[in-house]
Amino acid sequence: MAKPASDTVDERRIQAMWGESLVSGFTVVPWLLLRRQAELDVDSDEMLVLLHLIASWWHVDDLPFPRTSTIASRMKVSTRTAQRALQRLEKKKLVERVQGVGRNSEQVTKYDLSGLVQRLKELSLIPFEKASAQPIQPVQQTRAPLAGPPLRVVPNPSILFFPGAT
Repeated sequence: MAKPASDTVDERRIQAMWGESLVSGFTVVPWLLLRRQAELDVDSDEMLVLLHLIASWWHVDDLPFPRTSTIASRMKVSTRTAQRALQRLEKKKLVERVQGVGRNSEQVTKYDLSGLVQRLKELSLIPFEKASAQPIQPVQQTRAPLAGPPLRVVPNPSILFFPGAT
């Protein structure tokens, strides 16, 4: 069966944008996941974990099962950090851990993303104007103020500045 013309046009456009980097594969990410990250209450570690889970989810009936150590290594964080992010995603009911069997009949932990999919479906029904009108809570500063006298700027005579020079 031939592909619709729009598919080949889209494929060519994507290939033109990303070039040879697509040879090793790509991941489809729902735009709503990124656009509505704040409304999902997903922090940056949780988002990266979700992206890694999505990247490992190739078939609708075969749940992804990457190891937390693999996710952590790719994120350049500790395994414990990745585990905590997964726990928070579970608490938010976006991910559910399920015991299953891997490709070589070994016991693995699989990740059911149906909670995330359902939440994105719900968010897709809310117009963006209403969603973005909700106030976003400011991040609380947790760092202690610096001790000592205030810093002052001291000109450095070894640096020359020539207006208009590049």
